[in-house]
This record gives sequence, C-alpha cells and structure tokens, in this order.
Amino acid sequence: MADKPSPPSSSSLSPSLEHLRELEQARKLLLFPNLPTFLSQFEWAKDRYMLYGLQGPSQAAKTSFTKALFKSPFVVTVQGQETLDLREFKYGFHDALILDNVNSLELVLSHRALLQSNNDTHRLGVSSTGIYSYAVYLWAVPVVLTMDLDVDARAALKKSEWLRANLLLDVLPADAKCYLPGDRPQLRRTDVGMIR
Repeated sequence: MADKPSPPSSSSLSPSLEHLRELEQARKLLLFPNLPTFLSQFEWAKDRYMLYGLQGPSQAAKTSFTKALFKSPFVVTVQGQETLDLREFKYGFHDALILDNVNSLELVLSHRALLQSNNDTHRLGVSSTGIYSYAVYLWAVPVVLTMDLDVDARAALKKSEWLRANLLLDVLPADAKCYLPGDRPQLRRTDVGMIR
C-alpha cells in the first residue's frame, strides 16, 4: 500500500512574497486598468500624449498614489481655479504634473493644448500688459488628474469628443482605497512634529 502524502504544512500554505506581489499587481490592474496604457505611452517620442484621470471617493489616497508613481512630480491643487499656476514647474526636474482635486473638466478643456504635453511652448499668466506672463514647456511630461466622485466626469466625457479621445479615466468604486490595509500606518500627531 502506497504511503499517503502528508498534508502541506502551514508554512507551505502561506503565500510567498512573489505570490503577494502578483496579487497586488492584479488588484492594481482591476482598480487602475488604464494606468499601464497611460504610462507606456511615454516610452515613445510622440507629438502629444493622453492624460490620466483617477476618480474615486474622498480619502482614498488618490493623490498619494499618483505622486508615488513618479520621482519628482509637480502637484497643483486645482479645486475651483479657472487658470493654472505653473510658474514653479521645472521641465527636466519635475517628471509629472498632477492636477489634484479637479472639480470640473472645463479647466482641462480650457488648457487642452498645454495639458496634452505637446512639443510647443505655452504662455500662461497672459494679461493686457504681458508683465505677468511666463512660458511653460511640458513635452512628454505625464499629466494626471485626481477627482472626487462628485465630479460629473462621465457627463463631461459624453459631451466632449476631445476628452473621450485624450483622457484615460479610471473610476474607483465608492469603497475603494489606493492602498492595502496596513500599508498606511497611523501616527500620532505628537510623534510627527511640526510641518511647515
């Protein structure tokens, strides 16, 4: 009679680090299906590039997640602004432009030539005297938008052919987070010190 194989030990049932990485990659592809397409376009020199939008619930860590995709992103908190202030953006130093907390895609439509990261120099801050104008060059710089779920991005996409052709949008479910539980340890404010 042949010996029965022994049941696997509990250590052989625990997922390997490699398996955990594969699971995390699969989770990211489910939550962010357009992200690989967005990032891969920057491997090639092109006339212009698509934008990436990440829409999800408040406190889902959308901004933290998108900032972590790059080494030195330039982040602009947009909210209700009608113009962009990119005076501090440094081409060659900043490797991405993140427009955080976009409340309306009208701002994107107003700056579409600039935000498609084409090979043109754009002037912002233009006034009748021109004394406040400045040049911005964004060729091949990834542009990312973060939006809360209360922004009606679907309606804007339905209305605008340009947005449909140039914006890769991932919409997170209402209960989704851009991190796994335990990835973001909670720190007591007294342990952090003053932030200025």
